[in-house]
Amino acid sequence: MSKEQCLIRAIVPKEKIGFTGWIFEGYEHVGLVSTIDSRAGEILIRTTSDLYEQAEKILQNLPFQIEIL
Repeated sequence: MSKEQCLIRAIVPKEKIGFTGWIFEGYEHVGLVSTIDSRAGEILIRTTSDLYEQAEKILQNLPFQIEIL
């Protein structure tokens, strides 16, 4: 989404929403994952401007297909 708003919207496989949240829990304080649409696999990650790029890297390196919106 945007670094200024500190929000990242993404689409992940719907069966991987929980796993994505679990990964971010392991990276304490990098971001908080919320589900926008569970059927579509759409999630929102709330982060800070300082951690935005780190959160984006975590998403890009997950072991499954992800689309950052």
